[in-house]
Amino acid sequence: MTSPDTADRRVRDGRAVVELDFDVDGMTCGACAARVQRVLGRVDGVEVAEVNYATGRAHVAADRAVAVGDLQAAVEKIGYGLDEHTPDAATGTGTGGGGEVDLWRRRLWLAAPLGLAVLLLAMTPVGDLLPMTTRSWTVAVLATVVVLNLGQARRAVASPEP
Repeated sequence: MTSPDTADRRVRDGRAVVELDFDVDGMTCGACAARVQRVLGRVDGVEVAEVNYATGRAHVAADRAVAVGDLQAAVEKIGYGLDEHTPDAATGTGTGGGGEVDLWRRRLWLAAPLGLAVLLLAMTPVGDLLPMTTRSWTVAVLATVVVLNLGQARRAVASPEP
């Protein structure tokens, strides 16, 4: 359900209603979802707006006169992103979250092997192959990279730039 042309159309009270689904970027809590929902609900022509923080999705029921760009502009004005929801080809469902999911995935692919190296060096006999000071510094540096890598990703998601 991406545009008024391909969206789910229903008739309510003799009027055509278009139902649209969006992925919302930048939400970090339930209050963010409530704020986005309130802003979407105030756009002229929107009958019902529902935002789910857990899935990162918004569902809007509006009359045909509402432009997707108007909805996106209203949400971007308060510091969040609104992208048209596109289902995954394999499952027919979407993961929601848009760029945030990609950001976390990239960070995880870096942090996982480094974290595993820290575990092996600190907790197994493999670490005994290195002198104690070398092993300690190596573990400290790798652990710092892991923590800062994931911490930076969390900070970027929690504080979207206006």
